[in-house]
Amino acid sequence: MLKNVHPIQKELYFDREHFSDTELNRFFDIGLESISRGKLAVITLAGGQASRLGSSLPKGIINLGTGLGAENDSLLFLQACQISYLQRKAKGRIIWLIMTSKSTDANIREHLDIILKKTNLDWKDV
Repeated sequence: MLKNVHPIQKELYFDREHFSDTELNRFFDIGLESISRGKLAVITLAGGQASRLGSSLPKGIINLGTGLGAENDSLLFLQACQISYLQRKAKGRIIWLIMTSKSTDANIREHLDIILKKTNLDWKDV
């Protein structure tokens, strides 16, 4: 048991429900400006297997079946779609850092080969 783990103090984080639509839009615009200047990176921790979900694949590449019509409908695919959308909207680049493990690296790279093409992302950004 971890004795030194405690909830984050409320004054150290923000919840979107405490902001007006105007404030949220302003934050979104600030984020787009940061992307347009190349000042944003996304970190994805993808080192875990989905053994508890009954799969031998990494969690990030399991087909979610969301009905989006994509055969590679996975957590990594959804994140790639979000990154691609924001890059187009901001006319900038987001560096995507993906941390894998020895057991997930090969499968994730193979999956990324497919989804990067589908989302118009490039390996130079990963």
